[in-house]
Amino acid sequence: MPKILVIDDKQDNLISLSALLRALIPECEVTTALSGPEGLDKARFQAPDTILLDIRMPGMDGFEVCRQLREDERTRHIPVIMLTALETGDQNLVKGLESGADAYLTKPINEYVLTAHVKTALRMKAAEDHLRGQKDTLKEVAWQKTREARKSEHRFRSMAEQISDVLFQTDHLGIIQYISPASKTVFGYAPNQMVGRHFTDFLHESSLTAADAAFRDAVEQGLHARHLELAMTRKDGSPFTGEVNGNQMVTDEGSGAVGVIRDITERKQLLEQVKAANARLEALWGVSSLAESDLKTVSDHVLNTITKMTGSAYGFYGFMNEDASAMAIHSWSGEAMKNCSMVNQPSVFAIDEAGVWGEAIRRRKPLILNDYRAGHPAKKGLPQGHVSLTNLLVVPFIQQGRILSVVAVANRAASYDEKDVTQLSSFLHSIQAIVDSKRAEAKLREVERRNQALLDHSPNCHKIVDLDFNLQYMSANGFNMLKLDADADVYGKPYPFSFFPEAFQIETRENLKKVRETGDTVTMEGLANDVDGNDIWLYSTILPVLDDDGEMEYLTVVTADTTQQKLHETEKERLEGQLHQAQKMEAIGTLAGGIAHDFNNILSPLMIHAEMALMELPSDSPLQRHVKQIYQSSERARDLVKQILTFARKQEASRAPIKASLMVKEVAKFLRSTLPSTISIQYDIQTEHDLVLGDPTELNQLIVNLSTNAAHAMEERGGSLVIQVGKETLDAEAAEYVPDLEPGSYVVLRVKDTGHGIAPEIMDKIFEPYFTTKETGKGTGIGLAVAHGIVKSYKGHITIDSEPGEGTCFTVYFPQVPGDSRTTLSKKARLQLPTGNERILFVDDEDATVGAVRPMLEALGYSVTAKQSSVKALAAFTEDPQAFDLIITDQTMPEMTGKELVREMLTIRPDLPIILCTGYSQQIDEKEAKAMGIRGFVTKPIVMREMAQTIREVLEI
Repeated sequence: MPKILVIDDKQDNLISLSALLRALIPECEVTTALSGPEGLDKARFQAPDTILLDIRMPGMDGFEVCRQLREDERTRHIPVIMLTALETGDQNLVKGLESGADAYLTKPINEYVLTAHVKTALRMKAAEDHLRGQKDTLKEVAWQKTREARKSEHRFRSMAEQISDVLFQTDHLGIIQYISPASKTVFGYAPNQMVGRHFTDFLHESSLTAADAAFRDAVEQGLHARHLELAMTRKDGSPFTGEVNGNQMVTDEGSGAVGVIRDITERKQLLEQVKAANARLEALWGVSSLAESDLKTVSDHVLNTITKMTGSAYGFYGFMNEDASAMAIHSWSGEAMKNCSMVNQPSVFAIDEAGVWGEAIRRRKPLILNDYRAGHPAKKGLPQGHVSLTNLLVVPFIQQGRILSVVAVANRAASYDEKDVTQLSSFLHSIQAIVDSKRAEAKLREVERRNQALLDHSPNCHKIVDLDFNLQYMSANGFNMLKLDADADVYGKPYPFSFFPEAFQIETRENLKKVRETGDTVTMEGLANDVDGNDIWLYSTILPVLDDDGEMEYLTVVTADTTQQKLHETEKERLEGQLHQAQKMEAIGTLAGGIAHDFNNILSPLMIHAEMALMELPSDSPLQRHVKQIYQSSERARDLVKQILTFARKQEASRAPIKASLMVKEVAKFLRSTLPSTISIQYDIQTEHDLVLGDPTELNQLIVNLSTNAAHAMEERGGSLVIQVGKETLDAEAAEYVPDLEPGSYVVLRVKDTGHGIAPEIMDKIFEPYFTTKETGKGTGIGLAVAHGIVKSYKGHITIDSEPGEGTCFTVYFPQVPGDSRTTLSKKARLQLPTGNERILFVDDEDATVGAVRPMLEALGYSVTAKQSSVKALAAFTEDPQAFDLIITDQTMPEMTGKELVREMLTIRPDLPIILCTGYSQQIDEKEAKAMGIRGFVTKPIVMREMAQTIREVLEI
């Protein structure tokens, strides 16, 4: 980083020069001194690369400072540029140069001249520093070579190689004989790639004539070429501007040319930036003068300025919406509109549908397309009648991450470049505050218009009533609501209207008085009528409106037509009743599950003791028959519990694809042998595509229960029982009329009878457990409840269609399953009771269960420790975790559930075999139990054979 020291006794001068230098040479480091002695100290110890020195300073002037700098070995090589605020003659110039200054500038200083001198001084300093650093090496080389002959040439070449400007020499024909290494940086060519070629090979064709004339003047007439600006071309084809200073050079071989080429592209760009900044300031001043104009005038002026600024034929200026999905064009250039013959010229454009110009918005960065005829991925083609385009520039203006506006210009004679992007972006940023203000004003006016439109088109009626209750305003919908003509003479007339029912008028006036007297807001709903006498329900809110002093100015009445809402209330009540029924069935199911749990705890010891008694009694014992009867009754009770659990939908049977038609045929055969001959049985299979995902036992039970219920309805007079299987596809609309079903394909089972039908007053009770209309001893009342539970567990739906004396039809919807069916399940082979001798810890809070299971397990050969408390069981296990080979625990227990007990035990001994027993639990099922690490799962009531088999399976894993 180059260091520059500025010495001046004026603090303001130091500040301005420092800022100017940092702006023009961003990479420099600037230090300052307020006097000559301070400047000398900083020069000696900080070793700057260049010094800017004011001449007139008190105490020690600039001439003396410069003289001392040149006498000091540490500072004699630092370039010094003298500055003076007064016009001086040649005498001071000569004095300054004699004191050692390298340049002499007069204030006010041209910033470009100062930059050029400073950069030249920095290059000189860098070259001299390098040369000094190479001094010893040069001496050694010079001593070894032909010292006198080579010394001058080597010094020249070494200096030339360190200068950033290009030094060149040609012969009289213009063939390059020598070019310095800076050619690599400036032209992109190494010197050996340029030597031997004509100098015009590296010029743009636009500069050939001027360059040839200057060369001839130098070679033939000895004229100097000063600051000649030529368009040149680099090796990669990119253009740049070179400043040439050349002269005639005469050698033994003849005359030629010698000179220096400097790349002044950056300087030219700075000048262009200054011009562009001046143009933006002038444009901004023009926009500022329109502060009192509307948004359209301002946006038109902005676009006109932009097209002039860029020299473009066409352009548009638009604003983006909030989510950048669309742009509204606010201004088109006059030329674009004049030459456009499109029939429909939209003003709002969707960005997703836009072509090339929309790509700039989608990518959130400017887009330049200098050959519009060339291909572009986003190009969609111009609409018919659109002006033809040659080139295009689109610049989105982004502020705080949001695209606010977009400007596009097209058809400039020259190509667009990044300078145009910078120019437009800077201008848009400068005028944004003014545009925002105008957009806010336009938005406010739009809001006012929208509010009026909302009032006129609101589904509610908005009325203004003065404090004497005379109507002053009513929105358009009020006239429509009351069937009044738009020009009806209602303003200034009393409100409520005279054609309203008298009761409605009285209630409305009372509420108006209440609001006027109390200032409260009042709501009311009543039955009124329109001007034609048709009944309508009106819901009104009456509220006061206050002026700036807080005094009540008038009353506002907002009225909604709630007639349709009233009509929907009946439907709503029907749906609420349907929901209530579903909730009731869910509650009954939960209650049934709880009852089943307690009943299973009663059945377990009963069945175990019966099994053990049968095992111990001799086969010829007269007690065998009685005990078998006890066991068989227990089995029937167990089956009843399973039906309750099916209704409660807490058990999941093993399910597979099954053809419903096969199940119907099997049930029909069974029913034929059990029902009286006065009842005919038919099955009607209307589809082959009748696969459902289910359990054969459950489906059999469902069809039997529905059929048995139908048979009971025809028991007295006989009749016809028809079981149908069909298929229906429910679309979204049809599914709305069948609760709980999604749109899709369903297998439909219908069970029809010609019995006495179902009375309407009991229709919502027939699926309740134990509800029955049969005589005592002719039914349990659980059949339809179980059927309901099975259907719901299959994610299906069951409906009833019945009229007293006309028969009944139950319709069941099952989700259809594609694929082949499986109609049979493998039966477990009956095994002999397996035994063992392991140590078992049995946990159950029921005394009767413990009293039955413990001797059962001991009879199977196991050593049993029984606990009726899960807490005590955990304590015994914690005391000696290896004392037990197996844990059998109930799930539902006080203090600590079986699930919690298992979690604690497995924490202590992860490999522990565990069997969980449950009669009914909402907290855990078999799948979750196995996921916890429980190896066996037994459903109550406990059966000796099942328990014996499960124990061996768990222990032998």
